Amino acid sequence: MSINPDINIKTGNSLISRFGLDEDLKAATPYFEKKILEYKSWVKDYKHEVDKDKKRGIQQLMADLKKGFLSKITDRNPTKIKVDKLSKEFLNKYVNEKLFSQNLTDAQKKDKERLDKEIEKLNKELEAYIKSPVYNNAFEWRFEFPEVLDDDGNFVGFDIVIGNPPYISLSKIKGQAEYFVKAGYKTYSKGADIYCLFYERGNQILKECGFLTYITSNSWLKSIYGDLLKNYFSENMQPINLLNIADIQIFDEATVESNIIILQKKKCTQSFKVANLSKQYEIGSSLLAYVAHNSYEFNVPKTTDWVIGNEAYANLKRKMEIGSKLLKDFKVNINFGIKTGFNEAFIINEATKNKLIATDANSAKIIKPILRGRDLKRYSHTFSNLWIISTFPSLKIDIEKYPSIQSHLLMFGKSRLEQSGDPGSRKKPITNGLKHKIPFHTGATSTSKKLFGEKFPTSQSFHMTTVNTLPKQPLS
Repeated sequence: MSINPDINIKTGNSLISRFGLDEDLKAATPYFEKKILEYKSWVKDYKHEVDKDKKRGIQQLMADLKKGFLSKITDRNPTKIKVDKLSKEFLNKYVNEKLFSQNLTDAQKKDKERLDKEIEKLNKELEAYIKSPVYNNAFEWRFEFPEVLDDDGNFVGFDIVIGNPPYISLSKIKGQAEYFVKAGYKTYSKGADIYCLFYERGNQILKECGFLTYITSNSWLKSIYGDLLKNYFSENMQPINLLNIADIQIFDEATVESNIIILQKKKCTQSFKVANLSKQYEIGSSLLAYVAHNSYEFNVPKTTDWVIGNEAYANLKRKMEIGSKLLKDFKVNINFGIKTGFNEAFIINEATKNKLIATDANSAKIIKPILRGRDLKRYSHTFSNLWIISTFPSLKIDIEKYPSIQSHLLMFGKSRLEQSGDPGSRKKPITNGLKHKIPFHTGATSTSKKLFGEKFPTSQSFHMTTVNTLPKQPLS
């Protein structure tokens, strides 16, 4: 047993690596083949070393060796190889004693200029790769955990992966989007949550038939972006158990519905156990006993429509779908609410609304109540006393007729409110493929929705389905 487990505590962006898990590093550089056994030996020694000075010495040796690995492998970068090849060609053609004593022909001058430009361009590409901020905190699994490499340096993988990945929309980290696309993440989409990529990465670092268990948001079960993750599970991982935590809050700091899932690295060919944690569960009682008593076998459908409830619910859903026409087969429109581009300025609380109206009663004409997606319940809504300054372009409002609102908006800065497309401003709207500048005083166009007998503008997190014509026959 290790007396120095600290060597296994690593930090970094585990989704991003310069070098692939399946890359043949031994073929790339003989340095790797010669040093891998030495590196593994030092790691093993460190885990059982008691003397602090010796530990520091081993740490330094390992750090130097990792730098050597990275340096040698970077030398095998395709761009670096091209630079070296062209530089050698340039040296042979135009940097020798003979050419110093003779004039270049027009053809040679043209060729020399071509080589100069290509080398300069490739050097810029190589520098951008080396200094790319995307790789600032990159995590190299093959160098951080040599225990999961065989003696030839091939990545074998972990027996078990356990984690609680972060929940962040990938739309908020656009700087890494290009990397995720190039890296070939199958679960990536612009609107997905980052935890989807962690499922995929977790599977990648497992050995064959290894096990992964995560606790994450359960939004993948019902969101469109979750279809990619479900497809990935079906093709690459066999779910063993799924505990869906939807109707009860058992974590004090959690604000999202969650699930705990165990998966095995192999193709999904079997049903698996599912339990839906409901309010019937008494917090503090045996979770294992609850799951054993309330779980059922879930047969993975051929579609991405995974409905996790209870066995009776799942059977009823399957029965209803047989011979039925689904909503997706009808011609429907999915509408979203208002996109202000800057909610902090245009969506205000009750106190701010009252202050603006007290200063200028005319303001009440363009301050309207607003509902967000989170305010809508299954059969009702909750008004959170939030209001929107509804300066929609279609209203052609002269903002100078509303001085208190104009002053409120200008507090955020004219450049921040303008839809110019410049960094830090609101986005340009696009109409028929053309971008148009919109003055700062306008909001975003949207129609109000009539709900439960009342009319409210709605935010962009609110979605509603409408149909142009009702079907002539009753829905089956």
